[in-house]
Amino acid sequence: MLGKIIQKSILGLSLLFLFGCQQTESPKDADFVIFNQQKSLAFSFYGDTLKEIGEATELKDDRVPRWDYVKEADEAIYGKTTETNHPGSPLIYRYDKTKHSFKTIDDGDAYAMGLDGEFLYRTDVFTDKVVFYKHDKLLKEVLKKEFSAETALTLTNGILPIGDKLYVLIGSVDKDSGQHENRLWILDKNLNKLEDIAIDYTDQDRGGFLRMVNVGHKLYIVESSRGLRDDGEPGPGNTIVTYDIESRELGQIKVDTPYPHDIFYDEERNLLVIYHYTRYVKDAKWTFVNLDDNSQRTISLAEGFDQDASFTQHNGDYYFLFKNKLVKYNYDNDKKTEYDLKQYGIENASVLVFEK
Repeated sequence: MLGKIIQKSILGLSLLFLFGCQQTESPKDADFVIFNQQKSLAFSFYGDTLKEIGEATELKDDRVPRWDYVKEADEAIYGKTTETNHPGSPLIYRYDKTKHSFKTIDDGDAYAMGLDGEFLYRTDVFTDKVVFYKHDKLLKEVLKKEFSAETALTLTNGILPIGDKLYVLIGSVDKDSGQHENRLWILDKNLNKLEDIAIDYTDQDRGGFLRMVNVGHKLYIVESSRGLRDDGEPGPGNTIVTYDIESRELGQIKVDTPYPHDIFYDEERNLLVIYHYTRYVKDAKWTFVNLDDNSQRTISLAEGFDQDASFTQHNGDYYFLFKNKLVKYNYDNDKKTEYDLKQYGIENASVLVFEK
C-alpha cells in the first residue's frame, strides 16, 4: 500500500514537472521584438538560433515604425511611422516595452527627435518656419515654439539634449542665393534659442551635416556629402566633424569609406559606429572608429546588398536589422551571425526592440 502511494506521488510530481516545463512562453519572456508591417513578433535566442515566441502587439493603423527614426528610453522607444500610404502624415509613437502597448499621436512630423530621460523633443519643418515641441514621457504636449525661416529653408537634422541645453544641428539654404550653411543652434529646455553658431570648416563646396552624437564634451557630426558629382548627385563626404562644446573648437576625423550617413556611440569600447549611405555605397558597409587612437575598421554585412539597416546595441553585441534578415556582430572577435527572418514570414522588418 505504501509503495503504491509513493508511486502515485512520484507520478504526480513528474506530471507536474512535465507540464510546468511545457508552459507556453509569452512575449514578456522574449529577448526582443521585431516590428514587421502591422505586427510585432517576439523572439528569444537559443544559442545561434532564434525561437519565435508569438505576436507581441498588433498595430491598428497601416503606418508602421520607420527604421531610421528611433529613440530609446529605459521602458519605451519613441519614433515616427512611415508615410507610404499617407504622404506627409506620419504619426509619432511610443512603444511600451513592458506592456507591449503602442500609442500614437497625430500632431505633425518629427523631422528630428531627442530624449533626455524625462522629456521628448521634436521638430516639424515648413518652408517658412520650424516648430519645436516638448512632450512628456506619455507624449502629452508640454510646450511648443515656432521659429521663423522666411529667408532660408531651415532643416533640423538632429537634436541632442546635453545638461540643461538642447543642441540642434541645422542645415540651411538661402532662398535667394542658394548658399548652403551648417549651423548649431543652442536652446534651453524651455525652447528659447540661446546661440546660433556656424560650424562649416570651409567656405567652398560645403557638405551636408546630417547626424551627430555626443561623447563627453564633444559632438561628432557626419558630413555625408560634399559638393556635386558630374551627374548632379551629391559628392562623397568622408569627414566626421568634431565640435567641442566647451572650447568651441572645430576638428575633423577622416573616414576611409565615403558617404557616412548616420552615427552612434559605443561607450563600453569608446567607438563611433558609422553607417554609410547604401544608395552610393554597396555591400551594407559600416565603419567603427576607435576614439582612443582613431583607428578604423570597416565591415560589409552583405555583398551586393543595398538595403538600409536599423542599428541596436545590446549586451556588448551589435544588431543590424534588414528587411528580411538580422545580423549580429561582435566587435571583439569580428564574428558575424546571420538569422534568416523570411522563415518567420518577415519580409519588411523595420525596428528591433530588446525587452530585457
